[in-house]
Amino acid sequence: MKMSEKSPTTSTSNSLNQFTFNESSTFPLEGAEIKDSPFILIQGLSIAAGSFGQVYLTRNVKTNEICATKLVRKDNPNAKLRKEYDWYRILGPLPGLPKIYHFGECGPYDAMVMELLGPNLEELMVTNNSRLNLRTTTQIAIMILEIIRSVHSKKIIFCNVKPENFCLGRPATPKANQVHMVGLINAKLFETADSKHIPKISTNNNEPKKFGVYGTPRYMSLHAHKGKELSRRDDLESIGYMLLYFVHGKLPWQGLPVNNSSNTGNNDKYENIFITKKMIHLDELCANLPPEYYHYMLYVRSLKFAQEPNYRYLITMFTKLLYRINMDQSRLVSPLTNDLAAITMDEQSSLNNKNESNNNKNKNHQTTIDSSSSSSRKQVSFKIDHETLD
Repeated sequence: MKMSEKSPTTSTSNSLNQFTFNESSTFPLEGAEIKDSPFILIQGLSIAAGSFGQVYLTRNVKTNEICATKLVRKDNPNAKLRKEYDWYRILGPLPGLPKIYHFGECGPYDAMVMELLGPNLEELMVTNNSRLNLRTTTQIAIMILEIIRSVHSKKIIFCNVKPENFCLGRPATPKANQVHMVGLINAKLFETADSKHIPKISTNNNEPKKFGVYGTPRYMSLHAHKGKELSRRDDLESIGYMLLYFVHGKLPWQGLPVNNSSNTGNNDKYENIFITKKMIHLDELCANLPPEYYHYMLYVRSLKFAQEPNYRYLITMFTKLLYRINMDQSRLVSPLTNDLAAITMDEQSSLNNKNESNNNKNKNHQTTIDSSSSSSRKQVSFKIDHETLD
């Protein structure tokens, strides 16, 4: 979410009673109040939009703090804003989540007032020629894994991984270079009230698949494509696809042809995405990258349904990679500056050769996960059979 350059109004005399909300209007008017709160909208145009709502600049009339308000029409049968607010409240103040200030009403809208953030990672891609360099992607990987570990520690899975749901902090603030996770509308508990892991439930093969329920098809896990119950492993798998999208600029299943003459429409598209995602070898998916990305995908795809992921292993693996590309993690350079110049293919090739040499020297001392290093990964054909996805 980007903050507008327009100067916020300083008048505090505006009242909700001064504005008439037309039932057919697509956005509220400037100066409209959020009921029972000190927050008023300061701009009539949205600064961000999603499938279930829009986001508007807002001002706290008591403190003059600028924040953001997500609005969803109360008569929208698919609205999940209250549910999203409840998830934020359950999670509490966690690093990497925006502050939530208020939930209330603004005319015919439900309103959730939250911390104003900076651009999302899809916007960051656009400003960097639709591709992020290896250093930036690895930084992002570490931060997102820290966030998802904290969320999972609260027995909640995200189920909505996509670049638009991860934002940098507001520019020119101490949090400008920190990644924040937003969009908790699909979140769910993975433990029951008696502290047992939820059971593994799949959709009946005779029932139509409800694609897209658990996220965006481009980043969905293989299990999500099959309509299976999701768990922590699926969040991690989706994160892996998103990271590969960042560093490659495109995933192999983007832009697949669709049979427009078919009545099945999007189902054909989603099925094609699933087949491509399932059949592609990991060495091809992680081509021209350090072996850590291959190891990550190999690990998260091998997790069992109720297995607790080893977050520390994954975070440490990417942290060591960050050190190897000469980035001091204690000094996070903004991905928005020219300081993060893209690593050239020659540099990546040199790094891969160094990793391969190190792996060959230490191959007798590797763990089970590390046994498929860059030196041997070409021998690994990670093709999951449709019937054996557990």
